[in-house]
Amino acid sequence: MLNPRFVPTGFLAIACSLLTSATFAGCVLHPGDGCEDDPYCSGGGSYSGVGSRTGHPGSTGAGATGGSCDAGTDATRPGTGDGSGAAGTTGKGGTTGAAGATGKGGTTGAAGTTGKGGTTGVAGATGAAGTIGTSGTTGAAGVNGVGGAPGTGGTGNVSACRTTADCGAGQCCVDGRCHALPTRPPQCRWNSECGTGARCLNGACERPCTTTASCGTGDVCTAGFCVPDPVGGGQCVLAADCGGGSCVNGHCHSICTTDVNCPAGDRCTDGVCTADHGPQPACRANSQCPSGQSCVNGACRTSCGSDGDCCFCGDAVVCHAGYCVTPGEAAPMCSAATDCTATAACIDAVCR
Repeated sequence: MLNPRFVPTGFLAIACSLLTSATFAGCVLHPGDGCEDDPYCSGGGSYSGVGSRTGHPGSTGAGATGGSCDAGTDATRPGTGDGSGAAGTTGKGGTTGAAGATGKGGTTGAAGTTGKGGTTGVAGATGAAGTIGTSGTTGAAGVNGVGGAPGTGGTGNVSACRTTADCGAGQCCVDGRCHALPTRPPQCRWNSECGTGARCLNGACERPCTTTASCGTGDVCTAGFCVPDPVGGGQCVLAADCGGGSCVNGHCHSICTTDVNCPAGDRCTDGVCTADHGPQPACRANSQCPSGQSCVNGACRTSCGSDGDCCFCGDAVVCHAGYCVTPGEAAPMCSAATDCTATAACIDAVCR
């Protein structure tokens, strides 16, 4: 040990500085060591801990007791020893915690059910056309020249139409309206009254034909006979469509005053040219009949004594009054359809 009396003050300062650095570096001074108070302090003992345990610090080693200081004297007491602490045990590292378990995802909800579409409503029925009433009669003039009240609209049985098929039984479509057919007596009763090859059907004569062009106005050729058009001509609806004529069952008819104003196959009836369904004599004299026949009541006939003589006379197979005639002529059963059942017609005075 150096005598502090002979040790320079600067040296002690350096030593204390080094000891201070040692304290900051992990060395701990004994509480009895106070270099800052006594410049003549002696004793160099110290203790230090070496190393530390990982996780927990190591224990500090015990140092030896340093020398004592006597203030005011020059004597010194040397330190008795210099102990050093054993190195501390290195601590074990802590156990690393296990990672937490990953949570499972939630269950996906099922999709909702789609609703069915609504039912479509049925369309309503179309209303039928109304009936056209006839115009009322204008009132006559009153006393002192005062006019009468106008007549109100009628509610007659005339209805709108395009063809006769749009009208009821016993009616005819004339100028867009249904009119009742006039009641006329049968125009014929037997085929012989209608001309050669013609027939008497329900009191009207039907001429033989091969095409419609050989028939009168408004008739068509059906099954070899000219008959009224059952569906309509489609040429017109109103009289204005006919350029001054009259529209009957979709056919334009000419206006007339006599038969000469009408085309072939027509006759003038009520001022309008219509197909001729009246009687038409086959002859007016014997000269107009085949050889061996006679003109009897406008028809060419074969004389006979019995039915056997009428075998080659066509439909005239009955010997009546000396001439071959048809069964209907010999014994008439009808003159019109009304004389027969609903499904039969009167042809040549016989219901068929």
